[in-house]
Amino acid sequence: MTLLRLKIIGVMAPHKLAKGQEELAMRLGELIARLGCDLLTGGGGGAMEVICRAFTAVTERPGRAIGIIPGQVSVLQGRYERKANYPNQYVEIPIYTHLDQSGPESLLLRSRNHINVLTSDAVVVLEGGDGTLAEAHLAVRYHKPVIAFLSDVGRAPALDRLPVNKTDRLEDVEAFIRAAVPSGPAPGFPLTQPRW
Repeated sequence: MTLLRLKIIGVMAPHKLAKGQEELAMRLGELIARLGCDLLTGGGGGAMEVICRAFTAVTERPGRAIGIIPGQVSVLQGRYERKANYPNQYVEIPIYTHLDQSGPESLLLRSRNHINVLTSDAVVVLEGGDGTLAEAHLAVRYHKPVIAFLSDVGRAPALDRLPVNKTDRLEDVEAFIRAAVPSGPAPGFPLTQPRW
């Protein structure tokens, strides 16, 4: 038996929609679904929710919407609290973490941004705040293929300091994804019988 693992496209997006971002987010979610990939986001609202909604609206797609959910844990009290309003209603596979850092602390090890980037086969960055910019930094640091999809390529000057191509064209993003994750699904993993 061989299992197929779909390629995972991580979309690093903000909690709030920037001007002109909703249409971009919708088109991007639909594109990733049509390309037969899984979608990974931070699982929250705003642009993340719009992308997940557009992705899950595509019928007969093989991919799933994955959300990496921030939270806090108290081991002594046996309590877990996920961040309010997480996951959004379109996340099909929520991954609950104990990682609670965000915003300016998004590069720290207690940020789920490391998981977001490391789990992705390729990364698409939308215009956002400190957390989204940190994810772009991590994508570069971890040598992940990365592109910025912006409504206006001049509106994210902080990205200029990174070796990240910026575009406002969905066609460029599609070409990037096809080149970064060629031939659709990842190679199958052959299953072997356990030797018990």
